[in-house]
Amino acid sequence: MTAPLVDLSRRMYDELWNAGRYEIAGELFHPDYDPAHKLASIRAYRATAPDLHVDVDETIAQDGAVAVRCSLTGTDTGGFAGRPPTGRAFRCWMVETLGFRDGRIAADWVGADWLGFFVQLGRVDSPWPAA
Repeated sequence: MTAPLVDLSRRMYDELWNAGRYEIAGELFHPDYDPAHKLASIRAYRATAPDLHVDVDETIAQDGAVAVRCSLTGTDTGGFAGRPPTGRAFRCWMVETLGFRDGRIAADWVGADWLGFFVQLGRVDSPWPAA
């Protein structure tokens, strides 16, 4: 049962995040899960970094849920959240737990390296001492 859920999770990253194939949302998301918010987020990230790429580093599936650890890379050429573009490259991590119902994504919970992202874009000063 868990292999199809992992495959569906990977499809979300490969086809929605990386390829921008928004039309497949109905195949991936359960009808009770409104994909509009998720698609708006993905579109915003892809507008910030048109070269955005998400690599799935690890998946763990259990009890109808899949935890996914990802690496995101890209270049801020579009400007994040209405700010001017920095032209800076970034690499950060994201962890997402996906819940499923009837073989489709029905819920998600996300954690991401926002501090690392903003430091790399020069939006906040690094809290770490220089090497």
